[in-house]
Amino acid sequence: MGMSEVLRRISDALHAAEIQYMLVGSLAASYYGYLRSTADIDFVIDANPEELQKLIQDLKRREYYAQIEDALEAWRHRSMFNVMDVLAGGKIDFIFVKPRPYSREEFRRRKRGVFEGISLFVAALEDTMISKLEWAKMGESARQVEDVARLLMKTSYPVDRDYVDHWVSELALTAQWDEARRQANLE
Repeated sequence: MGMSEVLRRISDALHAAEIQYMLVGSLAASYYGYLRSTADIDFVIDANPEELQKLIQDLKRREYYAQIEDALEAWRHRSMFNVMDVLAGGKIDFIFVKPRPYSREEFRRRKRGVFEGISLFVAALEDTMISKLEWAKMGESARQVEDVARLLMKTSYPVDRDYVDHWVSELALTAQWDEARRQANLE
């Protein structure tokens, strides 16, 4: 089973459970034109315990290893839980939307798109870049900054620079943003 079938099964389960979500991470970057291989799929979700119960039950029927206890613990702490695709062997991370202003705005700005032939919600281009800059800052990961640079070079989508500059300043990501722009030859 390929990545597109896993995406279809997960997005179908999220829709069936009536959970609001958005695809993030490397697959969101791929949606915007920077194809990078990845071993897992990342979704940001906004769900309550009843919706989580529906999701976990549905995923188990679809051949996923999923534990409601893990999902509820992540819900209580606004953190993350994952499920394993028994058939394809992949991992899907479900990250709860954080209660901070940027994260709420990022979630509000998600957009419906078609990726790998599947209609689903994807983080906006600018938020995909900001998220990668945050991961770079937290883990000092050069790969995340490179991803942003490649997005800047390869995407055909317009970038709202005022929006990015605002949140880069608010989230203290200036060093990472400057490095990504330098790598993209935009300085």
